[in-house]
Amino acid sequence: MTVVAGWQSRRESVVEPAVLWARAAALAGADPARPLLNLCVDRMDFATVLLAAARRGQPCLLPSADSAAAIEAVLARYPDAQACRDVDAPLPRTGTRDAQGLDKLPDAQLATVGFTSGSTGAPKPVSKTWANLLGDARCLVAGLDRHGLAQHAALVATVPPQHMYGLELTVLTVLAGRYRVHAGRPFFPADVASALEAVDGPRVLVSTPVHLQAVLKSQVVLPPIDVVISASAPLSAELARSLESTLGCRVVEIYGSTETGAIASREPCRDAIWQLFPGIRFDAVDGGLVCEHLPQQAQVQDQIEVVNATGFRLLGRPDDMIKVAGKRYSRQALTRQLLAIPGVEDAAVVGLSGAGRVGAVVVGSPSSSQIRRWLAERIDPVFIPRPLRRVSAIPKTATGKPTAAAIRVLLEQGEAD
Repeated sequence: MTVVAGWQSRRESVVEPAVLWARAAALAGADPARPLLNLCVDRMDFATVLLAAARRGQPCLLPSADSAAAIEAVLARYPDAQACRDVDAPLPRTGTRDAQGLDKLPDAQLATVGFTSGSTGAPKPVSKTWANLLGDARCLVAGLDRHGLAQHAALVATVPPQHMYGLELTVLTVLAGRYRVHAGRPFFPADVASALEAVDGPRVLVSTPVHLQAVLKSQVVLPPIDVVISASAPLSAELARSLESTLGCRVVEIYGSTETGAIASREPCRDAIWQLFPGIRFDAVDGGLVCEHLPQQAQVQDQIEVVNATGFRLLGRPDDMIKVAGKRYSRQALTRQLLAIPGVEDAAVVGLSGAGRVGAVVVGSPSSSQIRRWLAERIDPVFIPRPLRRVSAIPKTATGKPTAAAIRVLLEQGEAD
């Protein structure tokens, strides 16, 4: 079959990248000396701004979140940036093409400056050239081919395009000539269902554990899905199994970072080992990542166990270990213990700097005393959270990561339960 890569908001219309090159021309010429701060939610608008920045020879600036603090962090470094939330220019008529394309861009041209999520500290800028980004996309496509993702698959994503995960899967893969992507960013489960209905199969849902949990909990009826892709936070085995059994589809988990892009995948219901994407391997001497499109040998920042040149086990983040009274325990393990308590819907754990204590916030019905009794039977008492606070919602980034600084503020406010 003929495959047309592009973005769509309804079944009968697919907008190809070459059309957006022409659409980007007017925006690129308006003020060519300024970098573009890309705040667009619509993925066609986002791609237009990205391509306009490329035409200008300027970087496209990607904030860690659509919040005043995140935007101010970008503007502090780029005070002359032009902010774009949408693109007024209409789509050119069907069939419009532009001679310029990605193959005309210099490999060394700076494409984006993305900012890390800041979930554990201040957001950090990470620069990418077009060679880096398009190499990321090629490796990602090759990796997804291993999981049987069809070339004509239609992707619906809950993740923002400003995040590296969303940028690679819903923008760069299209620019590389692969997949059809719904232009919107559905948030609520009913909106996810509507977006999936708006595209022809085989359908792929691109999301995060927190959004996927919300979809299952809502019991919304979804059209047939071939694959669910999850990233940005660890996907529990229980949630992966529930997704496969409820939706009748395969679940693929992707591993990566803002610095490296997506580098590995696995099917958590079947695989404990992560497999690096084709074209990426571990160096035999120091274990660093070797890949043509990375500017230099990169290191995986998380704690891993390398099992061979292309496989590894993920052990945790370097900041995952909590140290109290000379003892160590995993933050993720403690979070899993909290989530296992009947009636607990969500939980997040933080270390309290300088206090030698652990704090936690919990969404759910159990009281603090009930939670502590449950934990006392299962973990070392020194790791039982104090303070422990019940909240209506846990502050998180756009991709579902708990925000440590905001959680510490919650723990400092009011009285503990």
